[in-house]
Amino acid sequence: MLTYALSFLLGIVLFSTKTTLFWAISEISILIFLLIIGLWKRKNKLIFYSIIAFIFGWFWMGLNSYLVLGNKVDNNYFNKEILIEGVVVNLPKKQSYKSSFNFKVEKPFQAKIKLSWYQKNHLKAGDRWQLLVKLKQNNGFQNPAGFDYEKWLFSQKINATGYVKKSVKNQFINSTYSLNTWRGKIREKVLNNIKDLKYSGVLLALILGDRSYINSRDWQIFTQTNTSHLTVISGLHIGLIAGLIFFLFRLFYSFCHRCCLKIPAQVFSSFWAIVFAFIYALLADFSVPTQRAFVMVLVFFSSYLLRRFDSRWRLYSMALIIVLLIDPLSVLTVGFWLSFGIVFAIIYGLHLTKNKNWLFRVFFVQFFISLVSIPLLLFFFQSISLSSPIANLIAVPIVSVIVLPLVLLASLLLFLGGDFLATILFKFSNDVLANLMLFLEFLQGLDFNIISFPQVSLLESILLMIALLVLFLPRGLKVRRFGFIILIIIIFNLNNTISQKNLKVVVLDVGQSLAIIVEINNKTLVFDTGFSSRSGFNIADSVILPYLQSQNIKKIDKLVISHLDNDHFGGFQFLKKQLSIDEVLTSEPQFIPDSKLCVSGDNWDWDKIHFEFLHPNKNSIFKRNNKACVLKISNSRHSILLTSDIEKKAESELLTKDLSSTILLVPHHGSLTSSSMDFVKAVSPSIAIVSTGFNNRFSFPKQEVFRRYQSQNIQFFDTKCSGAIEINFTDEIKIKEYRFENQKYWTRTSC
Repeated sequence: MLTYALSFLLGIVLFSTKTTLFWAISEISILIFLLIIGLWKRKNKLIFYSIIAFIFGWFWMGLNSYLVLGNKVDNNYFNKEILIEGVVVNLPKKQSYKSSFNFKVEKPFQAKIKLSWYQKNHLKAGDRWQLLVKLKQNNGFQNPAGFDYEKWLFSQKINATGYVKKSVKNQFINSTYSLNTWRGKIREKVLNNIKDLKYSGVLLALILGDRSYINSRDWQIFTQTNTSHLTVISGLHIGLIAGLIFFLFRLFYSFCHRCCLKIPAQVFSSFWAIVFAFIYALLADFSVPTQRAFVMVLVFFSSYLLRRFDSRWRLYSMALIIVLLIDPLSVLTVGFWLSFGIVFAIIYGLHLTKNKNWLFRVFFVQFFISLVSIPLLLFFFQSISLSSPIANLIAVPIVSVIVLPLVLLASLLLFLGGDFLATILFKFSNDVLANLMLFLEFLQGLDFNIISFPQVSLLESILLMIALLVLFLPRGLKVRRFGFIILIIIIFNLNNTISQKNLKVVVLDVGQSLAIIVEINNKTLVFDTGFSSRSGFNIADSVILPYLQSQNIKKIDKLVISHLDNDHFGGFQFLKKQLSIDEVLTSEPQFIPDSKLCVSGDNWDWDKIHFEFLHPNKNSIFKRNNKACVLKISNSRHSILLTSDIEKKAESELLTKDLSSTILLVPHHGSLTSSSMDFVKAVSPSIAIVSTGFNNRFSFPKQEVFRRYQSQNIQFFDTKCSGAIEINFTDEIKIKEYRFENQKYWTRTSC
């Protein structure tokens, strides 16, 4: 059955790699060819049913994708104020300055959208509201190794995003009762009891699966020790709760011998284990991760109910098939692969140690889970935590066996009138977490804790997984040698530094801001660090650092902060904490400790690549935009001019210098204040690149500016259309547009 389940999964995964929902002739031909082979080999049930499962997986993913994308919001509703009516369908995430929530629109169209509300409000799950909103098409940055927000929105079946406008038209209509209404009341009551506890956010996450109250510092500790799964209501938590209920009911039920004769203890206990697992899953809104967890528990305990004790692999296969039937889009989430990957490791590890004592099996399985997680973590995050095995060995039993049962019992007591006892249990749980966090923080702080690797391909991840599994086969099997050889080759490849012999410049897709990476022969220059926001989000964390790690870049030789506007300087502090930076150059060194002034005439060479600042002059009287650093980078044939946010006054001063360049970074994101015709003609580029955000409020680049470049027959690229733009300086200029080269059927195509 495992073969059929994996065939079904393969069909779904392969469909998800398509660039369009439309079917090509070649795809239809291959499916027909496979069907013919299946019919020809129908006497061989393994081949026949595997092919049928694969084709069904392909069709199933296609149908579900069509249903999600077919429900998209009409373009006429985007980028303007509209009045909508609908229901809040999740627990609003409340921060000091905004609330974020999912909204099921009922009028004037039907869709699921994600909204932010920046004014004070009294939103509750299940409430029906009339709201004045401004919507936009699903959009996210498209960069190598970066988080794909558009894919995440698609996997969550969200049709648009937007924000609520300040208006008297925003009116509460009525309350509807739903699962989330119940969860909202639980959250409110629990928060009132634990709001003064340091780890209240973690406690709430264990009760309701709501991680919005975990602060960024604690979240970073969990992430960098690979223990963040403990804050999710996952298979581990639901499985432990179900197991605990099974044990307790079986223990007390067994005292009634007459009862056991009518209904066996295992059957009775399994029924209640499923019931309590279902209730706990409901507490987490039956979210996709919780669905996976509950299905696994359901399949396992159903074997006791039906008195049909199938093999672990058969139960695993059934769970996989059911989860994919419920939501095939879950293959687009990291959680799906980690969930089933970990369960796979547990089953495989238990099989390998079936003749060992229980203590050895516990330690081996925990070690094996950490080992099998490595290919998945490398593929999705390009890094692994060396402290993960010891962190999980300590944290898993503490959180799952001690903290989790206590906080659930405390929550129950709150609703039964036992506030005093509940408060004691919550405080004790918080103290236990406090001590655990001290230990995890120690592990996180170890210099060797996090090891980053360059971008790992899907093929490398699969081969690494196979090599690890083969290495643990019984001794004496010759195939183990091949596993060892594959492992050595992959490890060598991962540790092989990417050497960029030719000049490469990457203009990252960072919305209405700027971040550029320059690479040459193991030297790296970063030009500006993008923006940061009040929420804690910053471009350095979400875009720049993942890209540098994917290229195996561990330090920055020169960092240029052109000027101190947030859209150019916002990510600096984060980047400084994460990476070693040899030298910082800026137009305003008085505000950045240990930095130097970028002065016109300063220059250096890296492996025959010449770098020279053309602006500002040493005693420049310009301020802000007009004082921004301007850097020219040249090889023997081509050059690129990085202009930041300079405006016409600075452009006029630059006309006295040699500006001629093959490529021009369009000044000030294509504003009317820049790109004067004299300046464009002086640079005389064949290619112009502008960094802008999709549907930005300034409407950059301005059409007048765009036409100015067009009139000079200059090829024009825009990050909002192209995603990250990679420029390779060889004998000829070679440009790669990340959005187009990695296009999927759910990604935005409009510009």
